[in-house]
Parts: sequence; structure tokens; C-alpha cells
Amino acid sequence: MTFWIFLIIILFAIIQVRSVLLSKDKHYFWTTDLVTAKPYINAGNQQGIGLQDHFLYKGSNIHLSHSEIETILNKYFVYYRNLDTHLQYRFFERLTKFMNAKNFLIYSKEPFKEMPILISAAAVQISFGLDDFEMPHYQFIKVQKEAYFAENSFRILAGNVKDNSITLAWNHLLKGYFDYEDGSNVGLHEMAHALYYQEVIVNNSANEFAHHFNLLMNDGENVLLQKQCPHQLYSSYAFSNLQEFWAVSVELFFEKAIRLQTAYPTIYVHLQHVLKQNPLIPQKPIVLD
Repeated sequence: MTFWIFLIIILFAIIQVRSVLLSKDKHYFWTTDLVTAKPYINAGNQQGIGLQDHFLYKGSNIHLSHSEIETILNKYFVYYRNLDTHLQYRFFERLTKFMNAKNFLIYSKEPFKEMPILISAAAVQISFGLDDFEMPHYQFIKVQKEAYFAENSFRILAGNVKDNSITLAWNHLLKGYFDYEDGSNVGLHEMAHALYYQEVIVNNSANEFAHHFNLLMNDGENVLLQKQCPHQLYSSYAFSNLQEFWAVSVELFFEKAIRLQTAYPTIYVHLQHVLKQNPLIPQKPIVLD
């Protein structure tokens, strides 16, 4: 028992130290634009446990002007800035539809305008070439202020997808968009998991997405068999299993497109077919049939 208490204390200390270090990053200053949110009370919990630090607001009730949303996108979102004007209109329209369909559960006393916008933008980015982009299976977007413990585990997470919700650590999401070429973006990573589950498991149809996804996974198995990345492109985490290989591949596809195409041309082509995009043409990334 003493050992486990000691382990919990050590893990907590690590998180606190990490938080302090991140707070010193010049890119990690939060804005002061608060959104109006309502305290969250679980419908099945009449006592209102969690009332002090949970806030729930419906995307359809977020009243942000066109200029406010556009300012945030232009500030943080390189993908959006690079698009041709007509594709920016398409992106904007999809973002508002995605955001309006979700419930945002904020685990912080400081819910900011950027939260629903940038998280929705990550979902729109990955699905921009597809007809279906709203991911209706996922009703809740949960936002943690920073890395958090997994349920029933001592694992520390920056994001995860479970049941009908997508959870993201806000500080990790911001850092992913401040450095757009490091190949690490928790928003894209978790949305990749969510998109797979929506298209392949929930929709449960032999659609075009599933077909090309299976081809990608076949080649992915060959890469995983190497147990290492000879091109020093994939992180070791990508070799955990095929699902993580898929999610990390999506991150690389958007953030290190040239290197991925050069090192793994077949993987790159499969990703083009799965997502119907080519990030090497940032002004017009959508691949037409």
C-alpha cells in the first residue's frame, strides 16, 4: 500500500513539474477571451457532483461572430491560412456545422473561445476531402486543461477517444498548432482515431474509406514488422499497434508530408486515397475523384 501511495505522489509531482515547464513556454499563454458556459450537472446525478470544475455548453449556443472565428483560425491554424479563398469558405461552413452539433465539456474554470473552434477545426482538417465530416457518433468533446490520468490507470494522456466522447488536453493541442512541422499534433491524432471508428465501426459499411483504410493497414503491418523506423520518421509510439500507426501517420501526413512521401511513398498514396487530400498542395489539398 505504501508503494502505491509513493508512486501516486511521484506521478503527481511529474505532472506538476511538467505543467510549470510548459507554462514558461512563450507560446503557452492562454488568451483572455472567455466563453459563456453553464455549470455541468450530470443528468443522472441529482447531487450535482463536479459542479465546481465542470462546464458544459452546446456548440449551437456558442454565439461567435464570423470575424471572431476567422481571427482565431488565422492566428493558430496554418492549414486554414494556406487554403484558397473558396476553400476557406467551405472550411468555415464545415467548422460551424461540426461545432454546432457537439457538446463541449470543459474541465476547467477558464473556458476560452479558442477551445471549441480549434478542436472543431482539427476534425474538419482531417475530414476536409470527405463528404461525411460531422462524426455524429461523438456527442461530447471533453477538454482537460493539461495532461491527465487515464480512467482506472496511472497512464498520463494528452488525449483519448472513448465511447461517444473525444478528450483532449488543451495545452498539448495549442502546442501542436504553434509548431506545425514537428509531426506531433494531438488534435489530428485523436480525430484520426475518431474518424476511423465513425467510418469503419459505426457506419459498418464496405465504403471507399474502409477499402483504402484496409490497404493502408496492410502496408502498415509490413512497416510494423520492422520494429523500428529506418528513416527516423515515426515515433516509437507508432509501433504500438496498427491503430496508433494510423493516427501517427495522419499527423505526419499533414505536418511532414515531404518526408513521409519520400520515406514511405506507398503509405503516403494510401493516405491520399483514404482522406482524399494531398497536403503537398496546401492551397488546394482536396483530391478530386
